Amino acid sequence: DRITAEREFLAGLGAGCMAPVGAHASVKGGVLTLEGWVAALDGSQVIRATTSGDVSECAELGAELAADTLGQGAQALVDAAHAQIA
Repeated sequence: DRITAEREFLAGLGAGCMAPVGAHASVKGGVLTLEGWVAALDGSQVIRATTSGDVSECAELGAELAADTLGQGAQALVDAAHAQIA
């Protein structure tokens, strides 16, 4: 469940393995909390977000968190990372 949430977050960003993106999920009492971040390669900007819900909604929570960070401008950071690495 935790891994599913984390993977959905990364997939929702289209980040791949080279972009500075992180996710951490934890479960306590049937509630999954997912924290995610996206950063500029030089660390000059970091977007952070958190969501939580029933553990049975792990994929939806990952997608929701990706949408949240994208709404805060994460796509530009992911694109810039891909451009610099390629």
